[in-house]
Amino acid sequence: MESTRRYGPYTQIELLTIDTLQKAHSDGTTFESGNDNPVLLEYYPEVWRVILYYKADTSKSKLEEIYCYEDNAAITTDKTADGQPLHPDFDTPEEFYEYIWDPQTGISSGGAAADAAYTNPNAQPFNKDSFILIMAGPDCQYGTDDDITNYLR
Repeated sequence: MESTRRYGPYTQIELLTIDTLQKAHSDGTTFESGNDNPVLLEYYPEVWRVILYYKADTSKSKLEEIYCYEDNAAITTDKTADGQPLHPDFDTPEEFYEYIWDPQTGISSGGAAADAAYTNPNAQPFNKDSFILIMAGPDCQYGTDDDITNYLR
């Protein structure tokens, strides 16, 4: 299944709020980090979900330099009070960079498309000149095929 791409306007303003992770996890989940930084939330569908925002550093040219995994690591690497990862498919830099990699790039000269890799020096992320937004889809997990993004995966 491909991710869902929305076309602007991306949401209705009344469905957005700025609050803490606790609001996004009103089921009583407690967090190891105690992260209470403000986050952008959208009410979709019928639960609050955190929208991850990553700003591109347009002065850089390598995939892992254009977007910084650490921008949202406090969210994507958080664990429940009993130590279980909340987002096991998105809690390492490698998983993040593979997820935002545009597979139309990362092919060595003379190489076949099947040899493309996000670790190739030619690899580029989606939206390398602006920003990316990622919101967990119906499974409430980042890094899965049902995520909602502002780019087409």
